[in-house]
Amino acid sequence: MTSKFFRINTPQIVHHTIEQEIIIIDFETGSYFSLTGTGVTVWECLAQVASLDDIVDALMAQYAGDRAEIRRDAEQFLNELEREALIVPAATLPVRPSSSAVTIAAPKALLSFQPPTLAKYTDMQDLLLLDPIHGVDEQGWPVAKT
Repeated sequence: MTSKFFRINTPQIVHHTIEQEIIIIDFETGSYFSLTGTGVTVWECLAQVASLDDIVDALMAQYAGDRAEIRRDAEQFLNELEREALIVPAATLPVRPSSSAVTIAAPKALLSFQPPTLAKYTDMQDLLLLDPIHGVDEQGWPVAKT
């Protein structure tokens, strides 16, 4: 997994940052997700196309902790994101001007590392799966995907 690069699975997945939280919506399943803390750092790396090594380096720049533990937790988190189809392997590698991998603003003082977690919600699947533009009946009402 070290040399494998990942990207966010767009256009199926959309995301938006609200304060210190990233909200992710999967328009194929209707599930939505929330990331906070270290998960935000991981997602910001993935938005730039990143490998496990890139993510571990970014986490080490922001959080205090054992590199081996951070790597293990990051790898498990990437596996979870991939299982949920939120990320996919990148077809092309990123072109970066310098040897540094991804650009993440470092805090003034290192924070204590906590494993990233993905909160999944399915309570709005029916609503999120509606396509009011393309999937309508004869009267113009949205029809849910089958």
